[in-house]
Amino acid sequence: MTRILPCVPPLMIFILLLAACGSALLVPPLTLEPLDRFPTDSIVIETHHKKFPFRVWIADTGSRRTQGLMYVRKLDADRGMLFLFHEPTRAAMWMNNMAIPIDLLFIADDGRVLNVARNAVPGSHRTIQAEGPVTGVIELPGGTVARLNLDTGDRVTHRHFKSAAH
Repeated sequence: MTRILPCVPPLMIFILLLAACGSALLVPPLTLEPLDRFPTDSIVIETHHKKFPFRVWIADTGSRRTQGLMYVRKLDADRGMLFLFHEPTRAAMWMNNMAIPIDLLFIADDGRVLNVARNAVPGSHRTIQAEGPVTGVIELPGGTVARLNLDTGDRVTHRHFKSAAH
């Protein structure tokens, strides 16, 4: 029995092959920079009642912001990562390739905590977004916001934020 196959244009074959292989052909693998090569600095988060110092890695480039704390398996209680943006932006984060829950603080240009997200779920692709323009986002170990009673309106002191100059 003779079977007649439909004529499939070469471009369609190429598209089907790409789809079958997934996006691996389209997106180069992410090369991770060891965290000990990230710049580090100190920040202070100030509530109405107390000041809390943290030592943070600085994610100040596109590749560092993309990497963030991916694959980190443990984060000491006084450690975190500070994502810096040169211009105010509606920053959005997700938990792709994260191994631990984290708390996020979205920081306005004046150092004020604009909004917080508690215990973001590792591996989640749900977008966690700033409620307005920010120039920084801080990632802390999950549970830190509740443990220290951090909230919107608290202040972050770091030279990147305008409040640090006062």
